[in-house]
Order: sequence, then C-alpha cells, then structure tokens
Amino acid sequence: MKITNPQGLTFNFLENGLVKSISAGPIRINLKEETPFSGLGTQIYLRKKSGSITYTPLLGPESNSQFKFEDNRFIAKGNWSGLDYTCLLELSEKSLSWEWQIALENTSGELVELDLVYLQDISLKAAGSGLVNEYYVSQYLERRILDDKTYGKVICCRQNTKESTGHPWLMLASKNNADSACTDGMLFYGTSFRGTRIPEGLLSDRLGG
Repeated sequence: MKITNPQGLTFNFLENGLVKSISAGPIRINLKEETPFSGLGTQIYLRKKSGSITYTPLLGPESNSQFKFEDNRFIAKGNWSGLDYTCLLELSEKSLSWEWQIALENTSGELVELDLVYLQDISLKAAGSGLVNEYYVSQYLERRILDDKTYGKVICCRQNTKESTGHPWLMLASKNNADSACTDGMLFYGTSFRGTRIPEGLLSDRLGG
C-alpha cells in the first residue's frame, strides 16, 4: 500500500498502518524500513498534559486507529481518552514535501491540555544501496534546530556524504509553532527505553534538543 506524487515522493505502508518507508526519487528518507514489530521510525503521538502526561500513538497496531487510503491520501481515525481524532497525510503535487494534518474533537466535556509529538528517523541515503550501518549513516548527518518566528522550532538535516544527487537535505516544521524539538534518539528514548518500551521524551514537558 502506498501513496505517491508526480515529483517522485512515495510513502509505503504496512497493513497495520505503520509507515514502512519514505523515498524521494533515488533518495531513501527514512533510516530503516519498518517491520510489523518495530514501529520506531515514523510516528505521531497525541499527548494529554492535564495532570500527569498520558499519550497514544496515532499510527500502527498500538493505536486505536482505523486506517484507509482515499484520493491518494492516508487517513487514520480513532478515539482515545474522550478525544476523537483524524490524522491525514497528504503529499504536495508540486514539490517533494508532505503534510500531516491532525483534527481533534474533545468529547469528554472536560477542559484538557493537548499537544502532538512527531517522530521521524532520517537517512537521506540512496534507496538502492541495500542494508546500511545505522551508526555510519548517522554520523554523516548534520542536524540543526533553528528558531523561526512563525513555525517555532524547525529541524534541518543534511547528508554530508555526497550521493548521486549531491547532498540531500530535509526540513521539518509545524504550522502551529513547534514548542520544542530534538535531533538525537537518545534524547527522545532515554536509557530506560529498552526495559520499559516508553520513550522518556514523551513523559517530559518539552523535548530536550
């Protein structure tokens, strides 16, 4: 299952609703192809911050979502903790860019504070190069967090190893002014993740980047 645009941007999905891979022409955007048992590459978390922080993923088998493809778009809908949500992925028709749109409706009758956390692993390597050493690829990725008046924290990433198309780069931004960001997996997952399977960053008020 996949969606694609005329510019060569493609999102491949697993049957359980996880993003398997992302490519832009010859460039593989994500570091690893997902399997039905991984779920650590591309994810959107909805968090409730009223009191202690609770969260749910919006994609994949650990979510409460129902998934479908419609008009070359990916749509996930579900309900969690008194919140109805719709998660929509749409690809640009004119560029190698994509947009996640999240619509929320509070049906609980209570005032709640919410935010979203977007997780994206990044490789920016040639898609046909087969298996790669993650540590080798990652050490040549230049990552920087910029502050923008409109978009808040903006993540910029560039592959410093020259590829067939030069040095691919990627920028991640939020239209709703991102409050925080991080570029290191250890900052997000922390040292306890292997035992708890809970990313430490999701239980923190802000991402420490």
